[in-house]
Amino acid sequence: MTYPQAWRLPEKGWLHLFTKYTKGRELYWETSADGRAWSDDRKLAGFGGHYQVSGSFGGKIGSFFNYHPGGKVDKRTNLYYAQTEDGGATWTTVEGRPLELPLREVHNPALIIDYQAQGKLMYTCDLNFDKAGRPLLLYVASRGAEPGPENDPREFCLTSWDGRAWRTRAITPTDHNYDMGSLWVAGDEWKVLAPTLPGPQPYGGGGEMCWWSSTDQGRTWAQTKQVTR
Repeated sequence: MTYPQAWRLPEKGWLHLFTKYTKGRELYWETSADGRAWSDDRKLAGFGGHYQVSGSFGGKIGSFFNYHPGGKVDKRTNLYYAQTEDGGATWTTVEGRPLELPLREVHNPALIIDYQAQGKLMYTCDLNFDKAGRPLLLYVASRGAEPGPENDPREFCLTSWDGRAWRTRAITPTDHNYDMGSLWVAGDEWKVLAPTLPGPQPYGGGGEMCWWSSTDQGRTWAQTKQVTR
């Protein structure tokens, strides 16, 4: 069991998302009323391997994840999203379409963006929700696994659900696939804190931390502060 992500559900107990190394890194969940006695493990997705990031809004838990073609993490790609609003009893797409679990095929109803067809990789960062409870997915999109300028452009991207469709927009370039950003929502302002300026070792992981802000539902972004130097 790796990458534990436990969420407290009001009046229902706990839902715990995690990874098991079964046939690659596969996604599972379990539930508990009291945090002591747990249900059996149940598989959410298993086709090649996955990295996921989850988040909660009220009684809703969402997960977005990629997949690893042939089990190779250096080829991680595609963007998937699934959610549950009943403590894991059922999982659906963002529109509420029930998912037949476990997900076993690359092309399934949870697929949002086929980055594999675009020749791009996807590195998960953070999941949050807007003030209406609609999911916001933050990640780095890249042209290749190897560090260095040959795989530019790498970009922090936000894929958001507007109630009718998924919208994807780039926030800013970055210089390493493992640059990690965090997403905050304060009313109508969405903010990202991430190492988006080169640090002492350009094209290495990390960099100078910056705040980015959007007040138009992610359509445009502006750097509002450089935090480190």
